Amino acid sequence: MGRFSLPRGPVRSLAAAGLLNSVGDGAFATISVIYLVKYVGLSAHEVALGLTIAGAVALLVGVPLGMLGDRVGARPVFVGLCLVEGCAVLAYGEVAGWWSFLVVAVFAVTATRATAGVRNGFIAQLTMGAERLRVRAYLRSVNNTGTAIGAALGGLALLGSSGMLLRVLLIGDALTFVIVAIVVSRIPYRRTRSAAGGLRTVVGNWAFLTASLLQGLLSINSTLLTVALPLWIVTRGVVPNETVSLLVGGSTVLGILLQVPVSGLADSPRGAVRSTAAAGALAGAACLIYMTSAGAGRTAAALVLLCAGSAVRLLGELLQTSGGWSMSFSAPPPGRECTYQAVYSSAFTVATALGPLLAGWIASQPDGRGWLAAAALFVVIGLLAATTSAAVFRRREVT
Repeated sequence: MGRFSLPRGPVRSLAAAGLLNSVGDGAFATISVIYLVKYVGLSAHEVALGLTIAGAVALLVGVPLGMLGDRVGARPVFVGLCLVEGCAVLAYGEVAGWWSFLVVAVFAVTATRATAGVRNGFIAQLTMGAERLRVRAYLRSVNNTGTAIGAALGGLALLGSSGMLLRVLLIGDALTFVIVAIVVSRIPYRRTRSAAGGLRTVVGNWAFLTASLLQGLLSINSTLLTVALPLWIVTRGVVPNETVSLLVGGSTVLGILLQVPVSGLADSPRGAVRSTAAAGALAGAACLIYMTSAGAGRTAAALVLLCAGSAVRLLGELLQTSGGWSMSFSAPPPGRECTYQAVYSSAFTVATALGPLLAGWIASQPDGRGWLAAAALFVVIGLLAATTSAAVFRRREVT
């Protein structure tokens, strides 16, 4: 795979700004719901409903904003979305009821989801070939590091039980978006002339649409750790509930350390296809390991199984992200990077909504049958995603 050295200049500047921004986002994610419920007075149901509506709006406008990025340039749209999201985060501190929360949430969530596609389109225009994949992996590791730090800061702020302190964190997070916008606005890049066809080029690329949807479904692997496994541990009582923190924290640290090295396995079309198939197989294997933990008998044995399953699951997640990035970066014709990345990101928005439902079903089934069904599902999805990804690479080679 070789050692990846991040180039000096634009990408390093983007990484530094992204680290700061992700610290703010990590704190925001930790405190936002509690702030809205405890200090604004919204109910948990009202918060969930508002975020669901905001997610639906984001799904509708994500692709048009990606097309705008190709039409006027990825950089100005990226900058604009950062400023919109920064203003929305700041406005959370002024929310006074459900309707004002809904308006703010729509702008915040839409900007967040749309930024993913435009940012990746911008990365595609800053880099070339396999470098795109490794830069994307590096940026993800950097952002995950910042998110973990921000989550810790948010947790400390919650201990203070001060609405004013939480507002200060909101202001701090909003300022990080301004910093990112300034950094991005100063990054030189090669704007590619838009190819003909617009959205029709994506809609007509059935292989890419199918591969994107399947990659999104395969990414539900992450909810095994954050939703299904905690529910399984709490309801089965095979290990202490505190084990969840150990598994999540350990997976976060390992993910930060391994994302870049693992991305090297997918830096060619053949490697990306193999990584995708392996991701499904590993997610399936993790499900089977989790299932056996309930019959381990001893707490120590169950803990070993849960740690082993989480390690296998994490490797599957890293391979999925790498294989998916490789496929999505290779698919668009010159000048359509933002549109294709927006479509790819939209598939993950759908998966984000479906993931908790599947995870809840897995944990609720008797005798671990939910894990068994999920294992088979992940293996099949992985094979289908690999097959369609191979078709995307073949199509790109002949166009």
